[in-house]
Amino acid sequence: MKIKRVRRYRGPSIYSTDISVIKPIVLIEDSDHIASSKIDSILSEFEIINQEDELHADNIWDILPSLTLALLQNSGGKHLQTAKSLNKSDTRYEYIVEMDLEPVAVSAAYESVNIINDLIKGEKPNISKILEELSEERYRYDLGPSTKSIVKAAQDRDIPTIRLDQYSLVQLGFASKNRKIEAATTDDTSFVGMEIAQSKLMSKIMLQRAKLPYVQGEMVVSKIQIESIVEQLGFPLVVKPADASKGRGVTTNIENIDDIYTGYEKAKEFSEYILIEQFVEGRDYRVLVAGGEVLAVAERIPAHVIGDGEKTVSELIKLENNNPLRGEGHELPLTKISVDSSLKKTLESQNMDLETVPKEGEFVQLKPTANLSTGGIAIDRSKEIHPDNEEMVIRSSRIVGLDVCGIDLITTDISKSLWETGGKIIELNTAPGLRMHLFPTEGEAQNVGEKILDTLFSKGENGRIPIVAITGTNGKTTVTLLTSHILRLDGKRIGMITTEGIHVQGTRIFRGDCTGPWSSGAILRDPTVDIGVFETARGGILKRGLGFDRTQVSVFLNVSEEHLGEHGINTVDEMAEVKALLYDIVDVDGYGVINCSDDRVWKESKRIEGKKIGFSIDPDNPRLAELEEQGFPYITVKSNRIVIVDSGRSIEVSELDAIPLTYEGIAEFNIENVLAACAVAYSMDVSVDVIQSGLLSFSPTPELNPGRANLIRIGNSYIFVDYAHNIAAMKLIARFLGRLKSRWGLRTLKAVVSLPGNRREVEYYKIMRIIADSFDEIYIKEDKDLRERERGEMTEILSNTLLESGFPEDHIYTGFVEPEGLQQALQDLHDDDLIFVNFEDVDIILSTIREFKRKKIGGL
Repeated sequence: MKIKRVRRYRGPSIYSTDISVIKPIVLIEDSDHIASSKIDSILSEFEIINQEDELHADNIWDILPSLTLALLQNSGGKHLQTAKSLNKSDTRYEYIVEMDLEPVAVSAAYESVNIINDLIKGEKPNISKILEELSEERYRYDLGPSTKSIVKAAQDRDIPTIRLDQYSLVQLGFASKNRKIEAATTDDTSFVGMEIAQSKLMSKIMLQRAKLPYVQGEMVVSKIQIESIVEQLGFPLVVKPADASKGRGVTTNIENIDDIYTGYEKAKEFSEYILIEQFVEGRDYRVLVAGGEVLAVAERIPAHVIGDGEKTVSELIKLENNNPLRGEGHELPLTKISVDSSLKKTLESQNMDLETVPKEGEFVQLKPTANLSTGGIAIDRSKEIHPDNEEMVIRSSRIVGLDVCGIDLITTDISKSLWETGGKIIELNTAPGLRMHLFPTEGEAQNVGEKILDTLFSKGENGRIPIVAITGTNGKTTVTLLTSHILRLDGKRIGMITTEGIHVQGTRIFRGDCTGPWSSGAILRDPTVDIGVFETARGGILKRGLGFDRTQVSVFLNVSEEHLGEHGINTVDEMAEVKALLYDIVDVDGYGVINCSDDRVWKESKRIEGKKIGFSIDPDNPRLAELEEQGFPYITVKSNRIVIVDSGRSIEVSELDAIPLTYEGIAEFNIENVLAACAVAYSMDVSVDVIQSGLLSFSPTPELNPGRANLIRIGNSYIFVDYAHNIAAMKLIARFLGRLKSRWGLRTLKAVVSLPGNRREVEYYKIMRIIADSFDEIYIKEDKDLRERERGEMTEILSNTLLESGFPEDHIYTGFVEPEGLQQALQDLHDDDLIFVNFEDVDIILSTIREFKRKKIGGL
């Protein structure tokens, strides 16, 4: 048994609209069997949350969902619940499991298979080691508590979040509405402010000049200066690096010159520049300031133990480190206390060592500073800060220029003014840790993540941009391009994805088939984009899910026979269910655009929870009347005019024949595309004048709509370029070209065609019959990507189908790989001929036509 691949579905997918899942695809063999007693023994080692599930199984692979979920739950993912089997065969098994951290979920899937393989071989899996490794991986990839608190606050406010790296860099909101954070640093945090705060000397100078009570001290760059500075300041003193953090290299409460020199050498390990400052007697406080307000105050107590008269200091430390609230680094509210030279030195100052047995109730300090990162604890004092002190810390943050700042104070009582107690501001901290405020050991927890978020997003803001998602079997690209064109005319900055690439403001920034979540994610991370318009193909939905969780407008154009037999989708009804995922995620204030002429689209439209807007070429379609009765608008054609019907009003948009995409009203497929784009624009409050301008200025040219119904004239002949790879599209194109031949008196229709190698034989037969009935000469070419076919195999299949249909053999031309077939057809071109060509790569086809036209016009 082995895993072939693990698919990741981030956000909405056909498996869930509200959770992310992984789908392991497992290859199995006849020998993969095991006694059910062994299965039970393994499952008994876990705490299975979904106890209602039947965990006994006849086939060993049936326990993989529960086993993977159990590994995730027992390694820290306690809130996960979903796990279920999907498809089974003699050689393959698929299942889904809810995930929180993607790398950990994938590892758990592989470990589940490893466990089963161990059992098959008669070996006992080391469950404890596996869980330990998964927990370590979870710690590496999980967000720290500071970042996580802000992210959770964003999610609670329905602000989307995108993790930008494997650490703590996170985007809140989409595109032009996005903000970025890294722990408690935001994109408003001034680089200059950070430089000032990190330089303790510069902070001291600026705050003292502002007449704030900053602790007195001097910079030391060599030992020669030490004695004069000590004489100037007097004991007790503190020695610390000028630009380190988290208490590293700090020695406090120094009473003699020898210890000054020792502290100097210790600080030198962390910085070239050393500060010697007066030691301030009192309690250690951290004040968190953001957005010009005090958000929280914590009193910090250094790492310590309390004696019981029986245990040694070493035993008391071990006991304290077993506290479930203590973990490695910042993973839990408290950090484990490390036994190091700093701890031993602190004990020595109290005439103790690790083997000392403190008296009952005796306070034993273990670290010289009160940082949580060294094992300290915090007591919330947010309601106790004196107004004078509050004003001082807010001024301090503004003077150095920090939007989020942690200010350390030493004073005997935070509820009294520093002017009264003689307390001092000790230092300012960029990216202050939030754990002490989120998880104080004593006192009320402060939701500082939410408060910091409020400085980034005003109340009511959700950081979202409108997203228009467009799916269907045919017409997606044209509707995406036309919709974007109209919205740009309305003054919006558009980010768009299509089968031809990623586009920002009309410029293609990446070439390729970009209709999946990776491409939409690129747009949603782009701060220059106000609206996303996304062509959404079934491949991305089935293999990766959607890259967005909600739409302002979802468009389902049509559904017909294509790509059946792939990814477990075998019928057109099943395909309709997949594509209608877009209807599931329409915002309650958004619109689902419905093709009322497509039975399956109409059926799936019941899934729309928001508003609806329909379209149909037939104004008498009863479904339009049904929408109107429900209070929804629709778009149709009346008296050769596009009309919007809304609340009893009939609003004329444009004469149909005047719209270039419709080819004077004979291209029915593009009439539907025009209606769909009108529906999107109208639902987004675009004025009718702008909609009309957009329709009249968008032509089916290679520049505006590449590879979609492009009619190119060369002398007295024509080339028609369209993607058309399925039965429905080929029917529509053949009907349109037949009308064009009749209206323009064309002599010959020629087809230069290829079909993808991953279709069913029945589809090849139906498509080639349409071509045989509609064209006079046929050039069969093969794609460069053979889709696991052999070279020449597709040519044989397609030409044999033509011959079986009775098409004359001497009018069939073969032996071409794109673009060779087109090149030959162009050489054979005569006046009043029209060549239809579909494509694998539109850029190659269009460049071939341009080159031929250049030579033809140039007389070469």
